[in-house]
Amino acid sequence: MEFTKVEVIGALGVLATVIAALWVLLKSHMKRDDDRLSKYEKNHDMNHKQIVELTGDYRELKGRIDSVEKLSRSVLDEIRKIGDK
Repeated sequence: MEFTKVEVIGALGVLATVIAALWVLLKSHMKRDDDRLSKYEKNHDMNHKQIVELTGDYRELKGRIDSVEKLSRSVLDEIRKIGDK
């Protein structure tokens, strides 16, 4: 089976067109994915900063609660001592 020059050139033209169309499609998908990834990275950074801040706030509050508990225990101990006398 022999192909004429016109058929070969036509087939190569179709093949080049298909490759070009797939390349454009791939590039558009990559751009969309890059945009989405950038958005998610920004959100991730923002969430990470918020988690760090909340962790610091939690530790500060935990320290305050521990201090209040110690103070209340010492006050109750002193009241018991006074009541026992």
